[in-house]
Amino acid sequence: MSDLTEQCRRDGDFVEGSRLFRAGRYREAYARMVASAEHGNPLAQFTVGTMHIDCPDIERDPGKAFAWMERSAEQGYAEAQYQMGNFHYLGYGTDVSYTDAMSWYMKAAGQDHPQAQNQVGLMYHDGTGVGKDDEAAAEWFERSARNGYSGAQYNLASLYEMGEGVPLDMEEAFYWYEMAADQGVTEAQYNLALLYYTGRGTTKDAKKAAEWYRRAADAGHPEAQYNLGLLYMEGEGVERDYDEAMSLFERSAAQGVKDAKDALRLVKETLSRMR
Repeated sequence: MSDLTEQCRRDGDFVEGSRLFRAGRYREAYARMVASAEHGNPLAQFTVGTMHIDCPDIERDPGKAFAWMERSAEQGYAEAQYQMGNFHYLGYGTDVSYTDAMSWYMKAAGQDHPQAQNQVGLMYHDGTGVGKDDEAAAEWFERSARNGYSGAQYNLASLYEMGEGVPLDMEEAFYWYEMAADQGVTEAQYNLALLYYTGRGTTKDAKKAAEWYRRAADAGHPEAQYNLGLLYMEGEGVERDYDEAMSLFERSAAQGVKDAKDALRLVKETLSRMR
């Protein structure tokens, strides 16, 4: 049992505040959490901060949210440190400061916080609050990716595909896109389908391409809808189905994909000739 877990278990105000919160008695929960927070419980301080962001019956107050979150973060609570990075990055309850954001993200990342590690990678990649450094970005993305964070897995795959900060390596790109796709990252699903279709980083497989296009298409990805429609129109990786192709083209065209509008017109003409 961690020291913080033990501290919370022995903290009557925190235990009761948690029970009241679960019961939806937010004002009573808030009062008990504040009592715990004032006695130095970092998880209670974090909770009070989050309650001032968005909680029924509790005043939304960015300044108070920031103040309580800072107290928790200064005690070393990684999630609070990550949120402090977000506050400084977005200017929530304080002025925008990318330098301060990076400082807090780094503190949380050093405690193996996956989202913070990914955010550090993004800031190095974009040169925000720190000098642009693609190699450092790749290192932080990989740490986060190996901790299971899907966003970092996608970001790392993109670097391998482009050869930014790492050698261009389509097999590595495929591996990390697949990891992110399995966790439901729509853009990773689309990119994985592209790799299966072209055979980059893996064996060319139109059937698997169609399967991944379908996942992305069902999540609303317009290019995936268009590409899957083409497969149905050509009978590639799936059985030819003009009605399904038309449906996919319609969905894609409605999201502004010009090629889908042209393909929709073509498939309608084909169907009219057949019928």
